[in-house]
Amino acid sequence: MRWPWVIAQVGLEPCRVVKALDWCHAVHHVSVALAALGLAEGRRQELYQRLRGLLKEGKSRLVVGELEVLAANEPDDSPTWREIRYLTKHSNAGRLRYNCFRYRGVPIGSGAIESTIRRVINLRLKGNGIYWTEENAEAVFQLRAAVLSGRWEEILAHTLATQW
Repeated sequence: MRWPWVIAQVGLEPCRVVKALDWCHAVHHVSVALAALGLAEGRRQELYQRLRGLLKEGKSRLVVGELEVLAANEPDDSPTWREIRYLTKHSNAGRLRYNCFRYRGVPIGSGAIESTIRRVINLRLKGNGIYWTEENAEAVFQLRAAVLSGRWEEILAHTLATQW
């Protein structure tokens, strides 16, 4: 993972970083697991709603356990088991503790980030008549991040020192 590098680059205190799997992505993986089982629509929807609720309550291990029972007769390389492994990995890493995240005021969805990407990146880099090389676009993003994070002077001093 690149987390340690990102945390160091941004200058965050590691103890203040909360890693969470986006709620909608986690729920989507539950849905895909259930769909791959070929259950009747009504039964699938009933299970989906219940497992979704358990997930939101932070009971990801129960969700994984129920999916494992449902997938008992499926081959190990089935789509259902692939989704179960994905959810297990994130559950074990503590990224599905949505009840704790909500209690602490941590957003459980990525809507704010995705909106920022759309507004800051897509609209500024992908407009009519606008052409950027990847290298130049990356440099502009780094400058913008330095300004917004209050680290402009620090970055400027570092850049000037490396030029000498």
